[in-house]
Amino acid sequence: MAGNKSRSKGQRFERAVCKAFEDTFGGIWRRTQAGESQDILGDVRPLGWDDFPFVVECKSTKDPFLDSLMAYQGPIKSWWEQTVEQTVGSDKLPLLVCKWDRHETYAVVNHRGLLAINGHQEGCELLPCLIFLIDKLVGGEVLYLMTMESFLSLLKEEQDRIAAGSITD
Repeated sequence: MAGNKSRSKGQRFERAVCKAFEDTFGGIWRRTQAGESQDILGDVRPLGWDDFPFVVECKSTKDPFLDSLMAYQGPIKSWWEQTVEQTVGSDKLPLLVCKWDRHETYAVVNHRGLLAINGHQEGCELLPCLIFLIDKLVGGEVLYLMTMESFLSLLKEEQDRIAAGSITD
């Protein structure tokens, strides 16, 4: 029974992530269903937006995980490794969307992911959006943690700039 509750909780979270993307970008976002084609990456994806730059992996847990980040341990390490594995063989960037019960949703990206959502600005302009940097977590890679709201806002601004032709990919 605990497995069913956990699976249901994960599916509810994935639907909430889809809704957040739909509210920001429009279009239709779907959860990846068990048994779908092996070339479908991540837990959620946009339909008809083939050049969306990220593979989205979603994780929801009852236990807080931010404290464990400072010690470079805990579930986020294995979550990040799983997210990166999803991108192997593609040109997509890893995006981990995670939360724990009754708390805000967070987005975790690596440096390339940060540039994809904020390629036009200097890093210091991002400091109000970042909660903190996760250093040496996986093979010395620096990861950036921010609220999902900040991530979506930055990505939307970047996509709007690209669409307007004011910058190039």
